[in-house]
Amino acid sequence: MLAWKEVCAQAVLKHPNILQYYSAWAEDDHMYIQSEFCNGGNLAERIRDNHHRHCYMDEKVLRKILLHIANGLAFIHSKNLVHLDIKPDNIFISINDELFEEKNIIYKIGDLGHVTDIYDPLVEEGDSRYLAREVLQQKYQCLPKADVFSLALTIFVAGTNSALPKNGDEWDRIRDGKLPQIKHCSDAFNDLLLTMIKSDVSERPSSSELAEHPIVSPVSERSKNQLFDELQEEQRKNSILAKKLLDYMFLANELERVCSQIRAVDMNKSNRESSPLQRSSSVSDFRLTSVS
Repeated sequence: MLAWKEVCAQAVLKHPNILQYYSAWAEDDHMYIQSEFCNGGNLAERIRDNHHRHCYMDEKVLRKILLHIANGLAFIHSKNLVHLDIKPDNIFISINDELFEEKNIIYKIGDLGHVTDIYDPLVEEGDSRYLAREVLQQKYQCLPKADVFSLALTIFVAGTNSALPKNGDEWDRIRDGKLPQIKHCSDAFNDLLLTMIKSDVSERPSSSELAEHPIVSPVSERSKNQLFDELQEEQRKNSILAKKLLDYMFLANELERVCSQIRAVDMNKSNRESSPLQRSSSVSDFRLTSVS
């Protein structure tokens, strides 16, 4: 069932931040799915590698992951679908260069086996470590916000290399909206993660709001003053270009006017030069006639 749902979901979801589907077939009572190969593995593998090397993803990287996955989720949600199993294992890393440089990396959502319709959900619970409480309580009115919750915990784990509880008091504390800070990240970034796990589902941002959030989106990071200054500069450049264009058009019209005058003068001159010759010829003919 999960494999068939994944085939159906991947067939309709085409987006740069969603793992691309190629084909699927059944063989020996098994479903095989051929999808895009991501040469960077998945986020869970990278987190484990960071843990072994005692290093952490910095805030810039975490913001990029958040932006890419929020974009992918926003597309899924726009199709009235939800993922319901967002976690590091299901986020894949595509590197557009042989060098493992962050600027060449695209993060993609994979494993669409839990995808279901928002308005007619057939929910199969995902990983309890990342699952929102309302899903367990079968409150399906705002399922897209459950994906936002799972994304927040995914980013938290990516930033701390820590393991999340599967149940117990700590599990409940997280569902109550309490999450330890990622110490090397800004207060603003940590606050954003807290809004994403709010116990009141209506207070969590949507995936599209996340993708446009000033903390996440490179475009939104620029202040209104910066954008206003850039707009004014563009208007100034356009004004200069418009003036140059008007000057050019004026000169072109003047040149055409002068050329017309020159042509008129040349024509008049030509007419004047040809007229005396004709009159002289007539007079000569008359005189010759008179003499004879």
